[in-house]
Amino acid sequence: MATKESKYAFFILTLSVILLSGLGLFSNYYFQKKSINQNSSNTLTKYKKELNAYLDNEVNMISSILELVKEKDEYTEPFNQDNKKQLFQLTKPLFDKLNKNNDITHFYFLKPDGKVLLRVHDLNRHGDTVKRYTFLQAKRYHSPYHGIEFGIKKNYTLRVVHPWIKNNKLIGFIEIGKEIDKISQTLSSKLNIEMYYGVDASIFENSPLFVQKKLSQKKFINDTYLIYQTNVIPSNISNLLDHHNHHEWIWIDNQAYISHIDVLKDVSNRDLGTILYLVNVTDEYDAFLDSFINFTAIMGFSSLFLLIIGFLLIQASQKQINHTLDQLENAKKHTDIINAEQRNLLSLFDTGDSVLFKWNNDRHWTIEYVSKSVTKLLGYPIDDFLTSKILYADCIHPDDLSRVIEEVNINTTTNKDGFFKHEPYRIISKDGSIKWILDYTVLSKNNDGEVTHYLGYITDITTQQKQKEELETIFYTAKDGLAILDLETNFIKFNDAYLDISGYTREELFDKSCIGLSLEEDIPKTKNALEEVIQKGYVTNIEKSCIKKDNTITIVNMSIAIMPDKKHLIASAKDITKSKILEKELIKAKTDAENANHAKSEFLANMSHEIRTPMNAILGFVEQLSKNEKDFKRLEQFEIITNSGKNLLNIINDILDLSKIESGKMDIEPYPCEINKLLNELQSLFKVMVQKKDLKLNFNIHNNLPRCLVVDSIRLNQIIFNLVSNAIKFTPKYGSITLDINYSKDSKKLNCSVKDTGVGIAKENLNKIFNVFSQEDSSITRKYGGSGLGLSISSRLTELMGGHLNVKSSLGEGSEFYFEITAQTCKKTITEHITEDAKNKKADDSNDVELKGNVLVVEDNKTNQLLMGIILKDFGLSYDVANDGVEAISMFKQKNYDIILMDENMPNMNGIEATKQIRHIEEDEKLKRVPIVAVTANALNNDKERFLDAKMDNYISKPYTETDILKILKLYLSNGI
Repeated sequence: MATKESKYAFFILTLSVILLSGLGLFSNYYFQKKSINQNSSNTLTKYKKELNAYLDNEVNMISSILELVKEKDEYTEPFNQDNKKQLFQLTKPLFDKLNKNNDITHFYFLKPDGKVLLRVHDLNRHGDTVKRYTFLQAKRYHSPYHGIEFGIKKNYTLRVVHPWIKNNKLIGFIEIGKEIDKISQTLSSKLNIEMYYGVDASIFENSPLFVQKKLSQKKFINDTYLIYQTNVIPSNISNLLDHHNHHEWIWIDNQAYISHIDVLKDVSNRDLGTILYLVNVTDEYDAFLDSFINFTAIMGFSSLFLLIIGFLLIQASQKQINHTLDQLENAKKHTDIINAEQRNLLSLFDTGDSVLFKWNNDRHWTIEYVSKSVTKLLGYPIDDFLTSKILYADCIHPDDLSRVIEEVNINTTTNKDGFFKHEPYRIISKDGSIKWILDYTVLSKNNDGEVTHYLGYITDITTQQKQKEELETIFYTAKDGLAILDLETNFIKFNDAYLDISGYTREELFDKSCIGLSLEEDIPKTKNALEEVIQKGYVTNIEKSCIKKDNTITIVNMSIAIMPDKKHLIASAKDITKSKILEKELIKAKTDAENANHAKSEFLANMSHEIRTPMNAILGFVEQLSKNEKDFKRLEQFEIITNSGKNLLNIINDILDLSKIESGKMDIEPYPCEINKLLNELQSLFKVMVQKKDLKLNFNIHNNLPRCLVVDSIRLNQIIFNLVSNAIKFTPKYGSITLDINYSKDSKKLNCSVKDTGVGIAKENLNKIFNVFSQEDSSITRKYGGSGLGLSISSRLTELMGGHLNVKSSLGEGSEFYFEITAQTCKKTITEHITEDAKNKKADDSNDVELKGNVLVVEDNKTNQLLMGIILKDFGLSYDVANDGVEAISMFKQKNYDIILMDENMPNMNGIEATKQIRHIEEDEKLKRVPIVAVTANALNNDKERFLDAKMDNYISKPYTETDILKILKLYLSNGI
């Protein structure tokens, strides 16, 4: 009976061993191949992550370059002037450097509409219009935009496009691109990945014929072009590019690969075709075969060993078996008690964030126990670990596994403390997420000192590790120099930027200190800053000079803070040498410009004075001679002299106006103005001029023109006067001129145009007529006269009033000049009108006014003294003459005067200083205030304000007329109406 049962038991045992062995072999094959597939996916994930990180760094680098280009004014002028040659000369060295150091392959300058002004990388291609997605997005949002785009020249390129904005105005776009072939090549070599890009033929339908011809030899199944590969093209590439063949194992040249398929897209998210990735798993596959063969041998040996043991056990006596079973039962009861106590103790780890493992010291680290918290950490059920469905080694990141194994092996053989800590490593959870782990391990040994188990206590430190990585990334990639120092300022840790600032190599800088790099005279400043850091915790904006390795001096702006351990300092240093040099240059340039502008103003003021003073005498005496002249020819000659003098004064006034505009001292002063009154005065002014040339002058004033507008009427009058005068000058006999003026209530714009039937302007000369001292050609000046300043001044005045002067013209057919300016409507009260009318009537009505008084004439020019004397005698007034300000003060002290006519520019003492002293005398001696009127030949800047500040009462500009003098005298010497 026992024999029969033994045979039956041996049969069952044999069958069980065979089944278990087969199951073990199958499970080993399945799980190891699954592990290789998973590692392949992880490798591909790592590639994509590193590619994205690399591209982000490239975008930041390129954006920094573009910002630098946009900030430099030296690029702006040739770009605005479409000067491709100058722009190319400026940017070609920059592009060559970028191409050499950073593999930059594309450099564009684009106009606001997308038209290519310059391709620095391809000088001969320009004038086409870019319609790429990156450019359109940057144009749409007026902000930088980037992304990878596929070009028709089979280049797959990272493009970064920046709007170019100057003075809040978009002037164009700048683009830098980098083909990603080299990026992919570098990463694929590093990670043992091969790539093949298959692009749908439809993408090239609208591309140039030469592109289609170029690619015709690389066309595969389904009308796909193979445009990029990292290795020899597999023979079955057509099937591999099929979207359905995911994770296929293939062999090429005795190398094992796993294929992955992705959709090829660009930044616009359109489908371009297919990306085929081939991950080389030859090493893993060879290891898998070796492992499988070894596992098969072990399983065979184990199965045979189990059969032998089973046979011997079955042959043993039933009594011995029963005795053994009794012992096993007692041992089991004892073990159950111990295990229960152990489970109670270990249950403390089931609810926390940390996980407790117990591994066997075998090849696969099979797990005997794991706390329930493992599901929270890794996502797998506990049973997957306890049944060895999931091995903990499978969860360790492939890049960290060999290091972890090495740390275990070293400590297993050499560690005497029975405890060690791993360097942080990564694990991959069930959902594919990667976590950082801190692992403490206890070695469990038997009586012979052999390690039988490992107790592992692991904690998730992903958050802390990411923060550490982010800080290190910021530290090492910062543009400014960053360094960790000890309290003696010796360098412990620093980034590449600090090497650039100091000029030393990494090894050399470790032997230096921050204080040691300082210029000798700046060492005390640096030490004082360190003392402040120790007391306060930080210090910022320390400017000091440092000595570089080549003994040149660099200026840095530093900030220093003490670290939490109180034993180290963190310092940042920014090289501001160039900005300091630029700052000095800008200050010098500003000073030079101010001095030049002051010198120009002084010159113009002197020129105005020197011309106006004799012109005053010429025009004054001509006026006096004309008063009683009866001879028509002589009157005509006097009129010619007068008109010539006035033309000369107009030229002087134009030059002075232009000087004010260019120096920024031309102020626009809007105030309520009756537009109709201004136009009526202009119409009367031009009446004689048009009659002499038999011209027809039309004033087309629309009904929508308000009665009152807030504008600078003087400058508006000047613009319209210049435009109508030009029209009269260039329109031949019997022609016509039309002034059209209207107002838009919706836009609050005053629109004005002057149209003539004159000689017109050639198309090629339209752009230069608004330039200073410029007319259509030199014969214009000789034929028609003029300085060439009128249109330039009118154009600039229009811009100061918020508008723009435009022109339309055809040679021989006439011209039209037109502009619009912003003008608010206003209302004048009846009282204001009455007051103004009364003032005008009082100033102009000379019949009812009797002049009486004694006048002091302060004038250094003898001719002008004589002229003023003739005028005052005609008015029946007595007068005295002083040759300068000193004589004027002396005569004022000796005699009472009813009014003083004070020249402004005189030797010994000028009119302003003399006026100030006269006012002091009046205040000190409590005298009645005498009216002082400036008589000036200066007319450059702020004359009125200067005279009023000197406590003068009024002023007259030279050359003056008898009427000008009469108006002033009536204000101060009349006895009433």
